[in-house]
Amino acid sequence: MNKKHRKHHLDPKIKISAAKDYLHGFKTSSELAHELNVDPDTILNWAKKYKLHGPDSLYKLDKSKTNDTLKLQKEIEQLKSTLRAKDVEIDILKKFQAFLKENE
Repeated sequence: MNKKHRKHHLDPKIKISAAKDYLHGFKTSSELAHELNVDPDTILNWAKKYKLHGPDSLYKLDKSKTNDTLKLQKEIEQLKSTLRAKDVEIDILKKFQAFLKENE
């Protein structure tokens, strides 16, 4: 297997630096790819991610943590919805209680 195409993980800070160097025109994707021993398309992908989504997008996400996070976000949204419904019920009961006191 060609050394350039072997899968290896670089520190996200290196990816961010490479993306910035490319986007600011300091180096070409080929120059950066040669320095970092990656394919030039990899540099272009990092630059695109950086430009569209910021530096955090170049940190590798643990898929199991991502799934857990999505489940938690969904649960939080459901709880918020339930809480809003309960708040509406409380408001209705308070108004009804005030109505009953006025008509005693």
